[in-house]
Amino acid sequence: MIINRVFRVQVADSRTGEVKSFSMVSSTLASEAEAFERLVAQFGVARVVSVTL
Repeated sequence: MIINRVFRVQVADSRTGEVKSFSMVSSTLASEAEAFERLVAQFGVARVVSVTL
């Protein structure tokens, strides 16, 4: 059985500074720290505001 985890993510727009929220679903990430690492690699450290499970 595959268990999907839903992470709530906040990312700051690099041009405007506006914080945008979205959900990320993953069956491979086990923690907020793993999700944060993936998002930092994708968006850049300055733009990831928060990740919560």
